[in-house]
Amino acid sequence: MYNVYMEYMYDPENIELTIDIANEVLMHLQNAKEKLGSARNWGIVDIMGGGIFTSIFKHNRIKDAQMDLERAKRATDELMNRLYYYNNIGTVNINIDEFMGAFDILFDNPIVDIFMQAKISNVRKQIDDAIDEIEDIIGYLYSGASEDVEI
Repeated sequence: MYNVYMEYMYDPENIELTIDIANEVLMHLQNAKEKLGSARNWGIVDIMGGGIFTSIFKHNRIKDAQMDLERAKRATDELMNRLYYYNNIGTVNINIDEFMGAFDILFDNPIVDIFMQAKISNVRKQIDDAIDEIEDIIGYLYSGASEDVEI
């Protein structure tokens, strides 16, 4: 069983496909981080009295980021199936429920806006950690897993 696994792991086509999947995860995470950066910027304007439309723009960016994170999650699941030896790749979730979004828009005030900024910053930090981990995996695949095999 071990020899079959090792043969599978060191197969150049398998390594290449695994790297492609890891790069897909990385792309979705980076897109989500960029969209949350935009949401953060709208949030700053919102704190300074931007109004309801600013809150709506901010939450649209959060929803866009959430879609990218869902894509990253699906690709991460596929990556984890290929990397049996990686027990736990960090997952990222946006924990801003619909109620908080509606509350932020309807009761637009600096306190709620600051709370939302903290949530956005927390998720961006989680994304940074996940990006670091995926980059480590890609580095491992390029060097460690493939040192006996040319890709």
